[in-house]
Amino acid sequence: DVLIGPIFAPGTPAEQRISSLHAIVANIGAGCRYTLYASDNPESLGTAVASGDLVAGYNDRVPARARGGYIWIKLENATGGGQWALESLHADLHLAGRRRDR
Repeated sequence: DVLIGPIFAPGTPAEQRISSLHAIVANIGAGCRYTLYASDNPESLGTAVASGDLVAGYNDRVPARARGGYIWIKLENATGGGQWALESLHADLHLAGRRRDR
């Protein structure tokens, strides 16, 4: 498993919003699964808010929505015991207004 985060905008009280992911997964396996987490605490993953699969090769824009003070992207095997390698990952990240207590 690979965990990326926390993703946040330093120096601002704003929340972040991910609207989509773009990924290239190496052609050595079946691809991988992604899960997005959002939280107001930088030390806690919080709640899983979106998930899906990335296939081997080029993935068109994948709509993946998450909003919070801190966001994580978790990548893991799509199939048990399978191999995968990430070549490129891009997340469309935007400021989304003042942080709110949830």
